Amino acid sequence: MLHRRYVLIGLLALAFPVADGTGLGWVALSVVDDPHAPAAVGTSALALFLAATSSGRWLGPVLIRRWARVAVLRSGARTALAGLFLFVLAPAFRRRWPGPCCERSGRPLAP
Repeated sequence: MLHRRYVLIGLLALAFPVADGTGLGWVALSVVDDPHAPAAVGTSALALFLAATSSGRWLGPVLIRRWARVAVLRSGARTALAGLFLFVLAPAFRRRWPGPCCERSGRPLAP
């Protein structure tokens, strides 16, 4: 019999790498597909996306030491989900910029 805790850990272990792969694959492409954005903006968006990842990974251990691991994981998941919704649902590119940054800064410490 499966315990609820193991199923939740498995879902988290599946969901976060999927979000990682989709972010890397679609951020620059979705920016370049915007008819009013030049191609160089896609590279800038991907660079900002990866900078947010690095900052989240550098600051993550500090946050875990300051607060508990579960609290950091929950707040990171909420931040990532908010960034994902902002990126998907924002009508214009100018409003989508914070989405990938929130998604990547909130998600890098997940399993």
